[in-house]
Formats: sequence, C-alpha cells, structure tokens
Amino acid sequence: MTGGSSLFSAAPETNLEDLFPELDHLESKLDQMKSILQPESKLNLDEKIKLSESFGRNNLKASLSTEDEIKQELTDLAKHLEVLVNYISEKFQPLRERLALCVSYGKMEFDLLKYYFKKDQIVVTQSANGLSSANDPPIAVKVKTTQMVVIDPQSTSTLLRLFKIHGEGYEWNGIGYSQRSVTIECHEFEGAKDMSSLPFLHLTSEMKDLLTTRGKLYTTFSGTHFFSYDGARVMVDRVGWNDYQSALSEAINLASATTRRKVTRQSDPRPQDVGQRTDGENVQHGSKGLGIPRTRASNEEIPQIEKEYLHFLPANVYGFDLENKCWISMYIEKLGPVSFDEGAWDHLVLDSKVKTLIKGLVEVTRKQNDSSKALIHDVIRGKGGGLVCVLYGPPGTGKTLTAEAVAEILRRPLYIAGATELTTNPSELEKTLKQILNLATAWDAVVLIDEADVFLEQRSLNELQRNTLVSAVLRLLEYHRGVLFLTTNRVRAFDYAFMSRISIAIKYPELDHASRFAIWSKFFALAGYEVKDSSDSIAGLNSFTRGNVEELASKPFNGRTIKNLVRTAQALALASNSPLTLEHINIVVESQEKFLDEFAGMKI
Repeated sequence: MTGGSSLFSAAPETNLEDLFPELDHLESKLDQMKSILQPESKLNLDEKIKLSESFGRNNLKASLSTEDEIKQELTDLAKHLEVLVNYISEKFQPLRERLALCVSYGKMEFDLLKYYFKKDQIVVTQSANGLSSANDPPIAVKVKTTQMVVIDPQSTSTLLRLFKIHGEGYEWNGIGYSQRSVTIECHEFEGAKDMSSLPFLHLTSEMKDLLTTRGKLYTTFSGTHFFSYDGARVMVDRVGWNDYQSALSEAINLASATTRRKVTRQSDPRPQDVGQRTDGENVQHGSKGLGIPRTRASNEEIPQIEKEYLHFLPANVYGFDLENKCWISMYIEKLGPVSFDEGAWDHLVLDSKVKTLIKGLVEVTRKQNDSSKALIHDVIRGKGGGLVCVLYGPPGTGKTLTAEAVAEILRRPLYIAGATELTTNPSELEKTLKQILNLATAWDAVVLIDEADVFLEQRSLNELQRNTLVSAVLRLLEYHRGVLFLTTNRVRAFDYAFMSRISIAIKYPELDHASRFAIWSKFFALAGYEVKDSSDSIAGLNSFTRGNVEELASKPFNGRTIKNLVRTAQALALASNSPLTLEHINIVVESQEKFLDEFAGMKI
C-alpha cells in the first residue's frame, strides 16, 4: 500500500515513520471505506473485493463468498486502519503541526523535506538561487521514492546529508518517446529556509503551462535536424548520441579490463568519471568521437506524445557539433535556424562551366537518393550511387571553398575531416571513415576530406601499411551514396584504382592576374569596401581604386593568403581606430613579401 508494503504482512518492512508522509492518503482511504459501508452504498460485490485487495488482502473471492462476509471483512479493515491512522496522527501530531507551520510561513527545514515531498507528486527543479534561468532551466519530475543519504565529504570530519528524490520524466530516445529516470537532490542546510530557494518545489499550474509550452517546442526537435546553436552549426541526432555513448562505455570497460590484467599488487583502476547529470544519465559534454548510427525514425514518422506528458519533457536535446567534432547536450531554447551564406557560391572564383558542372552533379546525386528515378547503378545493389569529386591543385586556389560553397547553396551540413581526425592506422582509419560516411548519409551531409594525399597515394610492394590504408579507403568509397569531396595537391601520386571510384576530378590551376583581381575585390566587398572604376584615381573613404587592386593582383598570392592579408589589415585598422586604407594593406603585404623572400632563401 505504501512503499510497496501492505497492512497485512508477517514481517513488515515499512517503518512507522515512513507511514507519516502517507497519513493524508490513509485518511482518504479510511473515509472511502466508511462511505461504502453505509447502507446507501451502491458498490457491488466485486468492487468491494477489489477495494479490500488494494490493502493487500489477496484472493478474497476464493475465501469469502457472501455479501455479509465481504462487509464484515471491510468493517474489520476499517477498524484496523482507523486504529493505525489515529496512532500515527497522535504520535506525529507535533511533527505535523511543525510542518504545517513551516509551510504557512513559506519556510522549510531539511528534516521535513521527506515528509513534504511525497510519492506521485510532481515537483519542478529550480536553479541554486531558486530562480530558473537559461543556463539552468527547470524540469518536471514525478516522485517515485525519496531518500536521505549520508555522505562523507573526505575534506572534513563532519558527515553531510543529502535529500534525494528519485522520479521519472519523459524524453525522445531516437525512435519514440519513453520514460527516463531522474534523480534530483538537496544538500543539507541549517534552520528554516525559504521554500522559494529550495532546488525543487511542487509544480504549480503556471509552471506547468510554461513547461507544456516548452515541451511542444521539444517535440519539434525530435528526429534528425540541422540547426544553429550559439552560433555553431550542429546536428540534432539522439540516435547518434546513443551510439556514441554506447561506444564510449564499451571503450572504458575494455580499457579498464585491459588495465586490470596488467596491474599486479595494486588496487583495481577505475575508469575516468564522465560526470553525472541530475537526470541520472552519464554525460560527457564536448566528448570527441563518433558513433555508428543505428536505425532512426524518419522526420516524417515521428510518433506523437500525449498532451498530458508534455510538461515532463526535458529542456535539452543531444547532437553533434560539426565545427568542434564532438557530441554535446543542447538547450532547445538556444537552437535556431542556420544562417546560410547566400553569396558563397558567387564568391568562388572558378570557371563558370566548371561551377555549373559541380552544382549540377551534386543536385542530381542528392535527388536520386530520394527518388525512384535514380541514375544507373552497379550490378551489385548498394555499390556506387554517390558523388566522389577530387579537387586537385596548389594551395589557396579554392578547393576547400568549393565544398563549403556547395554545402551553402544546398543548405546542407558540411562535415570536414582532416588529417588529425583520420589516423594512418589502417584499421582505425577504416572504422573512423566508415562512421563519418554513415553519419553523413543519415544527416544528408556533404563530406570534405581535406588534404587526402596520404590516403590516395599509389600502393607499392614495400609499404604494407600504406597499401592496407589505401585499400580500406577504396572499399568505403565504393559503397558511399552521398556527396564526397577529396582535396589534394599531389594528383600525380594517385593510386590507379582510385580512378574508377572518382565521379569527377577538377583541376584548380595557379591563380592568374584576373583571378587574383576578382579575389581581392570580393574580400574588399566582404569587408564593406567597393572597388571603383579606373576613371577614379583616388580611393574614397570606403573604397579602393581599380588601379590599387590591379597592383595588388600583380603579386603572386594565393586565395587563402589574400583573405588573411585583408583580415590582418582590417585588424590593423581597428587597432588604430580608423577605416581600412591602402596604407594598412601595403603594410601587411610588404611584411608578407619579406617573409616569403626569406622563406624561399632558407629553402635554397
């Protein structure tokens, strides 16, 4: 009846003190029993038996058969219950009055918490100062059990106590909505404390309305979505998060087991603590790495959660930070639409025919993955179907920018994998690259493997590890169905087998004068400065003359260097609290030229 116990037990496990929080419930049950014992009660025999059995008197129907026997059973139950209620009420009357007095003044004592918060009540968490905030949003929890815990702080000789509420809420688990275990706690405090400053309170109707509104917002993030979070681009993906956490746990367990086998005459090592959230989940914010995604519920097939559970939904969702390459927890109220650079494609200085070719191939590849009218496929189903585009040429000619611009015009996420993420260990490389490509497929993302030379080089008889490396990459490219860009500066060293895996290879030549002029002009425009026609001989306050830019374009800088020069000159102008001028540009250009001359001399 209370805490899993009944009134009828040969060895009761419930302490009398534990029954005090249930006193209101017991009094209600007693009133209910007295009412059905009245002559005017209309409950039938089965209903009366069911009521008796709710007190732990099982199998009554087998032992009691007549109306009079059942009535006598209920009468006896009522008498026993009344004795218990009166005894508890009398014994704990001072405690009851003390609790009522505290509540009337809006105060609470630590020892009274276990009597104030009861099973099946709904509480709402607060921040440390009693006020919810964007950094510590409230959550609603249905109380299942409460617990007083004694902890040893180790730093002092004084034992401290915690009051814990173990409860439940609801959340999106990647496939549907399910219950989640939640544990919230309050540290011991002295004297009477304002209830408004407690870390949790009973849920009010006003707060329920607010949490219900937030819960409706939460449901819009169920599934897989591309969003902006605090300025960073992220993928909301609970399944990916689940798989990453599973892989992390396996790695920790494996590492722990391996270490234990190696350690002798020492205490067993403990895996590194990954942190404990208040909802009982192990969370490591900013956790590097990927997980292999399992089946996801498509965004068109998201099941609906019943309205009465909306206020139990949490304030955060889980996903992947595309820039920092880590899985993170995100507050839903900080998520927003991605702001795409509409001019990114126009900023790309590349032959117009080549740009049209790239854009067309990418769009067709994307559409065929969503359409029954697909392009021809391999004899073996599942092989091919993707776009593998190799961009080759010297540094700073626009290779990386091409992939970035494609992602912008298609409004799709871009996953950039560099040499630091892709190890040269063949087995680790294959595992990591497979994870990246699987996630990219699930997210409908464009993938860029920057500086992929080491994975593309021709195999030889004397380098077994690199041969294995190249073979692993070849296998993965053969089955990828998304859009993949590979950039390299050493196309002559390509392994011949890559030729059949490449959809298209595009050469990026050294920038000529016209290309450099266009790049200088575009970066000046991005900085808020225009390039005037040649008829203007003097630069204005927010402009440069064509002659100025022609002179700058005559210098053999690549596109990346030009961008850095404009940014550095901007910083110089800001430091002097003045607009950007040709003088600022010339200062950084001369410095760069001097460095390049000295660097060339050192190489000779």
